[in-house]
Amino acid sequence: MRQRKSGGLGHKTAISEAFLSFRIGVLLWEPDARFEELLEFLDRHRTAADEVAFFTSPIHPVLPLDVIERRAGILKKRIAAARKAGFRAGINFLSTIGHCDEYLHLALHGPYAPIVGLDGARAGGSFCPNGENLREYVRQSYAMMAQAAPEFIWLDDDLRIDNHRPANRGCCCETCLRLFADAVGRSFTREELRAAFDAGTPAEKLALRRAWIAHNARSLARLLALIEQTVHTINPAIALGLMTGEYFYDGYDFTTRADVLAGPPKTPVKWRPGGGSGKRSRPVRVNPASRKYGRGGSARLAPKRGASAAAGPRPRASGRDGPEHPAAVPEVPRHCPPLRTTANGRILAPPRHHLPLRIYPHSSKKFQVSCFMCQGRQAG
Repeated sequence: MRQRKSGGLGHKTAISEAFLSFRIGVLLWEPDARFEELLEFLDRHRTAADEVAFFTSPIHPVLPLDVIERRAGILKKRIAAARKAGFRAGINFLSTIGHCDEYLHLALHGPYAPIVGLDGARAGGSFCPNGENLREYVRQSYAMMAQAAPEFIWLDDDLRIDNHRPANRGCCCETCLRLFADAVGRSFTREELRAAFDAGTPAEKLALRRAWIAHNARSLARLLALIEQTVHTINPAIALGLMTGEYFYDGYDFTTRADVLAGPPKTPVKWRPGGGSGKRSRPVRVNPASRKYGRGGSARLAPKRGASAAAGPRPRASGRDGPEHPAAVPEVPRHCPPLRTTANGRILAPPRHHLPLRIYPHSSKKFQVSCFMCQGRQAG
């Protein structure tokens, strides 16, 4: 692994074990011809890429198991070819429980419990991590990906409880309400729980909200434990990586989750703090993004040697002509020195496949987040 030193003012600590990693879109690795073009492209820019992670999907809901099985078979060949070409290679599992509702005609359907929001909204492409049928789906799908022999598997940031639009502030399905009742010794319907969050004194509201956040954290930890057991039973050397954001609603306990993913083999865990990047129109947004990465970095205590944290921005290869995003160049050196680790990018398919690949930076959307705990501190 390469050694790169930080040259920024005020930085006395060298960046060690840093590398450049690109996430590769399905439309670039699945067709044989496009994959060959991708390898040629990366070879021409070898100093700009050390590692590739192949996306499992171009869409954000959970995929049917037969699609996962077919792609896992192709990925086994792609990973072997990328490693032969001199790149570290692994998988970015995009949708474990699902991000949001889109392209639902291509999504998983069947007896799976959807995420239910506090207001009763039900997701169509995202499923409850406590549902037994979904857990069996996760076990089978991660086993298929582990058998593709990746060096690592990234778990994308759909592993969260909130923000699975249209379902927010979940999950209030019957299973989750029962588990919460077992933990606090009191049963709630969804409507009763919603009312209870805003009832009583500030101290009483905070106590209930803290208990709910702890329940959310346990829900995620149980699913992460299942993934770790599944993958490391097949190959204990496969590193698991967790992509996180400012998900205070889930407990923000990154150290515990990393320990769960390391499992009994104590395999080094990868880790990517998230939070968005700057925009072409407002590059000043680099500053709040850096603060988010910093908060995430402080929450992940003493990463184990070999762990990596991939920071934004996320450069994207595109066939479109256009000016470079001016915030991209300063973002990588700004975010990476404090984290002393990896720059992460995405290479997705160009809109017209006959156009040559070119690297243009990608600007992600910035979302406003209201704090569940801060709301609890407001007097009723």
